[in-house]
Amino acid sequence: MSKYTMIAVLAMLAACKGTPTPTATETDTDTDTDADSDTDADTDADSDADSDTDADSDADSDTDADADTDADADADADTDADTDTAGGIDCTEDAYEDNDTLATAVALPATPTGLVVSTTPDDPDFWTIVVPAGQSITVDVTFIDANGDIDAYLYDSNDTQVDSSLFGNGIETLEYANYTGSDETVKLRVDLYDSFSNPYDCNVYDVVTTFTANPVCTPDAGEENDTLGAASALPTGTVTGYSVDPGDSDYYVVTLAAGDNLLVNANNTSDDVEVRVWDATGTTTYDTDTFGPDFDVEVTNLTGASADYVVEIVSDVCATYDLTSTITPATPCPTPDANEPNNTMGTAIALNADTTGLNVDAVSPDWFTYSLAANSGVTVTATSASSIEIEMFDAAGNSVETDSFTPYDVAAVNATGAAVNVTYLVTAEDCADYDVAYATVTCATDDANEPNQSAATAVALANATGLVVTGPSTGGDDWFALGTVQDGETIDVLLTFTHANGDIDTRFYDATNTTTSLDSSATSTDNEDLHWSNTTGGPVDIVMRVNLFGASNTCADSNTYDMTTTIGPTP
Repeated sequence: MSKYTMIAVLAMLAACKGTPTPTATETDTDTDTDADSDTDADTDADSDADSDTDADSDADSDTDADADTDADADADADTDADTDTAGGIDCTEDAYEDNDTLATAVALPATPTGLVVSTTPDDPDFWTIVVPAGQSITVDVTFIDANGDIDAYLYDSNDTQVDSSLFGNGIETLEYANYTGSDETVKLRVDLYDSFSNPYDCNVYDVVTTFTANPVCTPDAGEENDTLGAASALPTGTVTGYSVDPGDSDYYVVTLAAGDNLLVNANNTSDDVEVRVWDATGTTTYDTDTFGPDFDVEVTNLTGASADYVVEIVSDVCATYDLTSTITPATPCPTPDANEPNNTMGTAIALNADTTGLNVDAVSPDWFTYSLAANSGVTVTATSASSIEIEMFDAAGNSVETDSFTPYDVAAVNATGAAVNVTYLVTAEDCADYDVAYATVTCATDDANEPNQSAATAVALANATGLVVTGPSTGGDDWFALGTVQDGETIDVLLTFTHANGDIDTRFYDATNTTTSLDSSATSTDNEDLHWSNTTGGPVDIVMRVNLFGASNTCADSNTYDMTTTIGPTP
């Protein structure tokens, strides 16, 4: 065996016995002790001291010095150089803040681009824009919808919303026409819709405004009829080519004989038109149509005498229309009943018992009086197979209730100590047969604490038995001043009663604020329990309201209850 062979065998034996293998000598030409070609002490091939193969000093695989894996200089995961995660949106507020309310709106800049709206915090933008007299404005708000859904609203000079756009998919468009006769400052509101579907807390938008001259309507044959007092005669038959300006209604007046029916049709118009029919004073509207382009309004004169009616046509834009009016006289009942003539309140007939075989038509409405005993109520029910209407008036001639749906019934109450006459009216547009029946009740007697129907008339009382609360027609709610609750004290009130006799509810208030209750109780049991602890730091005077829930207007409804109040230190 040669000496070289012997050396090899001895080396193999040493390996089998676990003898450590000597460290290999590096073969590169740099000055460190590793085998790579750089001069740092790690085992990668770059020249920095971290373990990755790029040339920066962090441990990620990009070439910048931050700890994320992108190539920008910030520490977030997007590819821009800022510190947000909004995919390139800079959420820094623009230079026009704070313009977050109608009151703090600022003028829209001359170049309204790159504006920022945010939801953190809730931060809408409000802008003012001057619309010249006689011009219309179109506002386009443009944005990248994928970065967040923007909504837009437009307000007139009275801060009344006049337009909105919520679903533009990258563009929201608003429109407004200035017909005020002078320059008008409107306000634009821009919101970033706060929704989980929005990926970011801000978005960038541009605003484009376009102004156009408003169309000018050519005066028609009915002008000048722009006010109720200047109403022109309603044309008969059909007239064509009429027009109406925004803010400049057209008014027409017509006289109808008793029972006449008026039907007015305005057509060939836009959906921005509205047609109404009024009484002669413009206080009562009988019919309105806002759905075009074919508009119809109708009224029947049920006053029992001739009367004037006014037709109004109004529009938000310059609109042309054709107008057709038709008057149809009523057909009276062939045989009037024995109570005629009773077609006015002044000629009302006393009718104090159930009566059958009555009839009414549009020409001759029926008026009746009923003698209502002291402290009593009456319900009048008219029964008819036809369509009728019944209306009740109190002793002073004031309308108190109207019913135009079967069963046709109205009620009146006399809470005085003497009998009074109440009046009711029955009308119909066609001849209708009907019967009348009466149901009377004795009004409930209230307790001695009346009048205490309001917080201002609250009675100082904390504990009592045999109290009475009635329905609204004979007194109504009870109010009590329960006393002062000091800071750190608690007040408890228990009302006990028989629920089957009437549903009593109750609530507490601070005497200085009777719009927001401190506690309330509205169960369906035989008691209501209120509880409140004073932690305000000062004394609070407590008032309580007790009401009979669901009471009718017949005056018979009432219930009796007991009240127990305790005030003491909060446990």
